[in-house]
Amino acid sequence: MDKLIQRLLSSFGVCSGESNIREEIKKEIEEIFKAKETNAVIEEDRVGNLVVKAGSGKEKLMLCTHMDNPGFIVTEVEKSGFVRVYPIGSVKPEKLVRSLVKFNNKILGRLDSFKSNPSKDDFFVDLGVSNSQTALRQIEKGHLGELIGNLLENNGILMGANLHNKLACYILIETIRKIDISKLNKEVYFVFSVSGENGYKGARTAAFNIKPDKAIVLSSIEAEDYLCGNGDIELSNGPVLSIFDKSLVIHKAAKEIIEKTAGKENIKLQYSFSDEKNEGGVIHKEVGGIITAMLGIPCRYMYTSEEIIALKDINDAIKLLSSILI
Repeated sequence: MDKLIQRLLSSFGVCSGESNIREEIKKEIEEIFKAKETNAVIEEDRVGNLVVKAGSGKEKLMLCTHMDNPGFIVTEVEKSGFVRVYPIGSVKPEKLVRSLVKFNNKILGRLDSFKSNPSKDDFFVDLGVSNSQTALRQIEKGHLGELIGNLLENNGILMGANLHNKLACYILIETIRKIDISKLNKEVYFVFSVSGENGYKGARTAAFNIKPDKAIVLSSIEAEDYLCGNGDIELSNGPVLSIFDKSLVIHKAAKEIIEKTAGKENIKLQYSFSDEKNEGGVIHKEVGGIITAMLGIPCRYMYTSEEIIALKDINDAIKLLSSILI
């Protein structure tokens, strides 16, 4: 398995606790530029976004994906030693029970609920202790936790927790590795944003600071091609171009650029119409308006500890973005 994927998936990255994964991404990109013997600007802005600038020209293009993943915050430690937690970000409560959780201080626990059909208020973590004194030596209010699971690869298919956001980061990193920066005829900004799971603060701040002419948001989209699924998005069938969602209707010019490039590279596109939201919803309204599109990677069982993504879709996305840039 690709070592960078392994490192990204093992890096803690719950919303508001992105420092671990940000440093892993920064280190990898610095090594890429060192190998290319190319100077580029790598900065962390005030809110914690990692912004990589490459190329020069009159036009500005921003590629953006969020570093953070859903997780939990500790709200109370019971006398019994059980730890009450509340979800941060996009979660599906009914699919989270009996998952394993790792906290930002590396303490492990088992996530469960007081109810058979839980809401967001019904979660607790079992640390395997029997009183609050023992629990408080390990955990305190405000600690963050994320789902964990075995990272597995089987015939080009990846399975594990938090794939949907961390593999999007992988795609942007590999796009940087693939392109010849000397051939860029525009300023390209690769943004690894914070708070994608809580209001898109990072994406909005980056768009305001950079003032790009165009933006492409990279994310994941639910693939429901499983048994009894009711969606049209399929695994291993190409990246997904979001035409309409609750926050963004794709700009015609952006749609044409992506479709033309996909045709040139013989990459199949899928199309999404949904009631979800994405970072493009805040980006396109900044600084007088930004031409924006959202490109998604098909992902089965999103926001669980057993997400599934196809390497073919990842590689197609890298190829597509690299071709758009040059």
